[in-house]
This record gives sequence, structure tokens and C-alpha cells, in this order.
Amino acid sequence: MKFFRLKYPVSGNDIDTQYRLTPNAIMGYSQDCAARYMAQHRMAAYDIIADNLIWVISEVNMELSDELPFWSEEVEVEVWVSEISALRFFVEFRMYDDRRRVFAGGHYVFSLLHKDTRRLTPFGSRTDCIERHEEYAAGTHKHEAFPAFVGEPAAVATQRISYAELDFNSHVSNRCYPAIAERLIPAAYRVAHTVRQLDIRYRNEAFLDDRIICEMFCPEPADRYSFRFLREGDNALLCLIDSTWQPFSPRTIYDK
Repeated sequence: MKFFRLKYPVSGNDIDTQYRLTPNAIMGYSQDCAARYMAQHRMAAYDIIADNLIWVISEVNMELSDELPFWSEEVEVEVWVSEISALRFFVEFRMYDDRRRVFAGGHYVFSLLHKDTRRLTPFGSRTDCIERHEEYAAGTHKHEAFPAFVGEPAAVATQRISYAELDFNSHVSNRCYPAIAERLIPAAYRVAHTVRQLDIRYRNEAFLDDRIICEMFCPEPADRYSFRFLREGDNALLCLIDSTWQPFSPRTIYDK
């Protein structure tokens, strides 16, 4: 099976103040679809834990349209595997609105960690049953350079990790970092804009009761915000986010 597709109704938990699907929800739907695809190959998280292994995401890259679906619309998610190396597993995704227009696309990089040692584990023959399709949903896998984190941050937030921020691997969910970062963007700007491109790189895990520091920088151009997450105490680098933004389409929920 090259492509795997599922449909999701946009729920009230996944919209912003204008009834539009949020970028964080886009991450949630696409990751859920990828997980269900892996479950069909007996590679879901609950399958591999028997071998003392866990899935982790090391990178996310995605591009979004300025016209996102609204509450109660149905979206379709399409995932496929474009590349598998010894330690990295590339899952592409596209998302379609109810008019069959692509409004989001990108890729995730998954890896296996040994649950106890937290060391990367080669896939070996585990992924032999998974069909590859060498097509990229949003550009290539070539890394773009992150902007330099120069000078003092424009804003800083500190958060203690609670149980609500943890995922089934008992570390901070990858979706928490963009949600925390968005809180530092000025509210008036955030209401009128949505993400155009998002590049996330996860470097270290954070756990219950850790205090994490989020620093926001505003490199050129004006529609760009970058974030650096550090753990308070040992200053370990947890996550890097680079984002560019665009004005929302003037379309509203009443124009559906």
C-alpha cells in the first residue's frame, strides 16, 4: 500500500477563535493518520513496546495554505513513506479540504529509541514490509539553515511540565512545543495570520516537572518568528522552531 487515507471531522477542540482548523490540530490529524498506517503493519507504538522500543519524532516540516478548513468541515489526510534509512523514517502527508483542495503538506522524521537506554536503534528488517513512494509533499528533505539566535530574545516564557503535556512515551508531546511558542506571538498578529511554513527539530526529551524556557526571536523578514527551547538547570537544548506566517484568507465560516 503506497498511500493511506483517513477522513476527520473538524471538531470544536481543534479550531481557533475564527472557527478555523489550527496548525497544532493539523499536526494531530496527520500524526494520528501516520500512526494508524503503522498499526496496519504491526509497527504501532503498542506493537514495538514489546521489543522495548519507542517511536520518536526528530523533525517536522510543513507548509499551509492561507485558507484553512472551518469547524464541522471534513478533511482527508493522506500519508505515505518516502524514504527509509538505517535510523530515519520519512512519512509524508497531505491534507485536503471538502473541496478536494490541498491546504497542508509536509513530512515527519521518525526514529526508534530503546526505551531504557534512549539510544537510537536501527530498523533492520522491521520496515521491509512497508512500501516506499519517492514523492515529497512539500519540497525536498534538504535542510534549510536556521536563523541565528543573535542578541536578546524578543520574548521569553517559562513553563513547568505537568502530566497533561506528556504523551504515551512519558515525555513531553512534540505538539506541545509549537503550542507554547505561539503564546509568545503578539495576539493581534496571531488572530490575523496563520503559518505558511513550519520547521521543527527536536533535540532532547523533557519530562514531568522539568521547567522549560521558550525564547522567541524575530529575524528578518517581518513575518518570521523563531524559537529556542532550553531546559532550566542544565540548559539542554530541547527543540528549535522556525516559522513564517501569512495573512488569513478573508473567507469566514459564514462563506462556507
